[in-house]
Amino acid sequence: MKKTVKICLIAALLPSLLCSCAPSPVAVTVGKARIDASEVAFYLFYNQLNLQNQYGYQGEMSGDLTAQAKENALAQIVNAQVIRNECGRLGLKPSDEQKEYLKENKEEFIKTLGGKANYLSYLKENALTDRGYDKFQESEIYYQILYDYIAQQNAEKLTDEALRQYFSENYLLMQYIRISLLDENGEPLLGDAAEEKKKLADTALEEVNAAPERFGEFVATYNDDPAMAAAPEGLVVGRAEAAGIPYMEAAFSLGAGGISPVVRGADGYYLVRRTEITPQYFEQNRDKVEQDALDDAFSKALEQWKAETKVTTTSTFQKMTFDNLKSYVK
Repeated sequence: MKKTVKICLIAALLPSLLCSCAPSPVAVTVGKARIDASEVAFYLFYNQLNLQNQYGYQGEMSGDLTAQAKENALAQIVNAQVIRNECGRLGLKPSDEQKEYLKENKEEFIKTLGGKANYLSYLKENALTDRGYDKFQESEIYYQILYDYIAQQNAEKLTDEALRQYFSENYLLMQYIRISLLDENGEPLLGDAAEEKKKLADTALEEVNAAPERFGEFVATYNDDPAMAAAPEGLVVGRAEAAGIPYMEAAFSLGAGGISPVVRGADGYYLVRRTEITPQYFEQNRDKVEQDALDDAFSKALEQWKAETKVTTTSTFQKMTFDNLKSYVK
């Protein structure tokens, strides 16, 4: 009888022993999904490393960089979770083959590290938990499942006419003149050297506007970008490719034959001329255009889902910093 009581007592205590440390608190909610601070900690840690590599930053990071890292982390968390939420809503789940693939990959990764003890050290060093590692690896599978579902739906709508319409609205041929603002070592020009480049760009614009039909000649005279020099007839650009690149975006705002004003880019000043793209390009690149259309459809659907999803952060998220993030990894 005493033995039975002892076993029951151990059984009753076991859950509390296993959960002796407090669970990581909720830091973000995405729809109905609750994201704990341990998961946020990994994304913050990843973005800290990314910013340090990007800026060559050592030591304590400024408040602005910390805020940027948290903003980036939150966007990545929301993106991944919205995809999982939509898969759940649509009843889309990883297949047995995909589950086996993840299992084998994890086993191989642990083996590569040298065993379970080294794996646990890896998790600790990278602000990860075992469940966090699994969820992060699953994200690629959920993305592919959802992408395939949306692509299949939209592929049925992509008639020849619809695809040609997409092509006409989302591709252009452009010529441009770049006047670099970088020195021979790739460092930004400053002071008088930068001002001289601006004057040169303004001079080029005056000559181009006076004789737009000679734009090709002016490319040969002023352009210093090897990519343009290698394709004097022009480069084909898609709208998705142009996003966030000022001189390419300027080209899409022009009519056929139009010439932009001087546009400041990350590496120099640009003058852009939009020209007519030939129908032959569509015929020769139809598969690429179709893939771009499917990618675009998925991107728009994802943006809509994110816009419709309520996202909130808790006081825990606000308190998290690079100094304390690992204390939340539980």
